[in-house]
Formats: sequence, C-alpha cells, structure tokens
Amino acid sequence: MKILIILGGLSEEHKESTNSGLSCMKDLENLGHDVRTFTLSSDNIVFMTSYINTTKPDVILNTVMGKYGEDGCLQGIFELLGIPYTNSNVMASAIGMNKYMTKKIVNLEGIPVAKGFLINSVSEIEKSIKFPFILKPNNSGSSYRVNLIENQEDMKKIEIYESMMIEDYIPGKEITVAVFDNKVSSTIERIFDSKIYDHKEKYANNPINIIPANIDNNIDVLIKKYALKAYQAIGCSGLARIDFRYDPNRKEAGIFFLEINTQPYLGSLMKNNMEKLFHMTWNDFLTLMIEKAIIKNNYK
Repeated sequence: MKILIILGGLSEEHKESTNSGLSCMKDLENLGHDVRTFTLSSDNIVFMTSYINTTKPDVILNTVMGKYGEDGCLQGIFELLGIPYTNSNVMASAIGMNKYMTKKIVNLEGIPVAKGFLINSVSEIEKSIKFPFILKPNNSGSSYRVNLIENQEDMKKIEIYESMMIEDYIPGKEITVAVFDNKVSSTIERIFDSKIYDHKEKYANNPINIIPANIDNNIDVLIKKYALKAYQAIGCSGLARIDFRYDPNRKEAGIFFLEINTQPYLGSLMKNNMEKLFHMTWNDFLTLMIEKAIIKNNYK
C-alpha cells in the first residue's frame, strides 16, 4: 500500500509532529508498505496539494499536531482531494482543538470538567478569582504555555496574545486514557517533578508513566467511561487521547475532564506500551490505523 506521512506543520509543535511521523515510517516500511513523507511548512502549503495529487497515495497518515494540523484544516484538504486519512474528521478535529467548546459539549454528556472561562486580555481576569488557577491557550497542544498562577506575583508574568482559558487548578494526579476506534486503553498516570504537566515535563524531563494508573478500581472504571463518552460526544475516530485530573481526597467527585487530543503524539509511550494499553502489538496498531482510515473514507 502507498502511504504518505504528513509531518511537521506550521505550529510550535513542528518538532513533535515530525518526530511522531518519523517514528512510524520505518515500521510501516518493514510491514511492506511504500512509504513517503512530506514535511509541511509555511513555504510549501500549496505545493503539498500538488504533491498529493502527483504521488496518489492510498492513504495519508497525518501526524501534524497543533494549529492547522489537528484543527480540521488539513483534514478538509484531504477530503477535498478524496484521499483517506487517519484519525478524526473535520468536525471532531475542529471541536477537539477548541478546549472551551469541547468542555461545554462533554459536560452536557454528564462528564465533570474543570471549570473555566475564556479571556483575551489580562484586564478580563476577575479581581475576585481565587488562586491558584491554570492559564493556558484555548487552541494549542503539547502543553505549550500552560501556567500555574499561584499569587499576584505570578499575575505580573502573564502574557496574553491569543484566546486563553482560565481553569480551576485541581490538585492530585494527572491521568490519561487513549481511545482507539471506540476501544479504551488502560489508564496512564503521569509522574513528574513540577506541580503541573507542562511542555517541559511532557517532552524534556521524561515523566514516569504508570500503566495502569495507581488508583482504585472504581475510579479507573469511571475515568474510562468518561473517556469513551467524551470521544463519542465530539465524534472522534481513529486514535484520541483524553486527559483528566484526579483528586483522591474527593473520591469519585474528584475526577475532572481537562481536554481531548485528536492527534496524539506517536512516540515511545505508545510504541513501547501498546501491549499494556490495548493488548496488541505496535505493528498491529499501525496496520489497524491504516485500515480504519480507509474504511472511514468509504463510509462517508
């Protein structure tokens, strides 16, 4: 099968997106596929469509993360070109990239969320707001510019140049669940040094991942239930990752949905733990991801 991996992208997640795509390339080649890559940048957006039309791939493995890559823009181009592509469609991608909108939708499904609101300037931060709170971009990924604001001194450091979300800080554990084609993975507990799971902790400091998470069984079951409901609520397909915070002191009432990632990083966590997560090999996962992309396209 002829597979085109689109990687890179125009966002600050360019490096992570590139590494994600390259981590799949050699393994797909070893499975007997004809694999080509295209590194997307601001200089070759128009050329990309010509390249796709020229190479005529059977399917596109999209690993571009962040703005334009997982917000429905690239997905729309692939659909206009009539080429099957991996993971969620235009609508689910656009919703998932908007953290505030996603939380509104999943909360309607009965999933508890960390409360928050949008701001566009520091002056919009309510004087009565209680510390600590989380400040993060509404439309960004890889935990870029996620900040824990604990006091007035921290307020002086705030820089806002896009739509940002203020969110209640939930003490406790960072729990992640992946969903692949409506199948829910084992829970993952992230262990890291700082108080929040920001970009540095995610990619530079190599957090410890406990699989399954060290939580009571009833909490594990409930988080998985919420993860699948969130995945289905916004219409995801293929692979997605759902992030939660869990405060053990509050038992079941301490579970809070944070966000959904419709274009997860395909790095060592997934590659080295696929058996623990989904009870399948990494190669089986890659094969199924490609097959599901083609099936999704045929049922449009």
